[in-house]
Amino acid sequence: MNKLRVLLPAAGVVLASVGGATAWLLLSAGSAVAVTPPNATAGVHQVCAKLQSKLPATVDGQSRDTVTPSSDLTAAWGTSPIVMTCGASTPAVLDPNSKSYDPSAQAVYANGVAWLPIQVADGYEFYTTQREVYVEVFVPSSYDLADGNPGMDAPTDLSAAVIAGTPTVDGKSGADVSPD
Repeated sequence: MNKLRVLLPAAGVVLASVGGATAWLLLSAGSAVAVTPPNATAGVHQVCAKLQSKLPATVDGQSRDTVTPSSDLTAAWGTSPIVMTCGASTPAVLDPNSKSYDPSAQAVYANGVAWLPIQVADGYEFYTTQREVYVEVFVPSSYDLADGNPGMDAPTDLSAAVIAGTPTVDGKSGADVSPD
């Protein structure tokens, strides 16, 4: 298995993505966050329902919001929403058939979960890389650190739920393989 390394985003490189989390917007009629759930099989729905039951009430100090439509595949936190999508599509950087494929893509290991950060125009998308389903967490740039690097609080806060709620790629429970 390839070892995972810390990703240091290349200057001036912004990868675009059409993941479900980037399709969010605040509804003007209330505080619900509109998130388009991905198309998923019954098996993915089952895994994501378990993850949904493990999600924390707060992420990066932000309270959980209602999402619309209601789905076991999505969740959101904060007024500048941090959005989680369970059962997300394979990120282009990990798809050998994509022009963006990068076999040396580097991930960050946080609280037992390997997260692949991908910079997008309005923030970062973090994808689990060693779980049975892809879990994507979109973190708006308003959560970036003062030095411009992505804040890791949201993926770190969600790691325990990911471990408890989703099996690893080999079907086992527990933490991901550390990239040491």
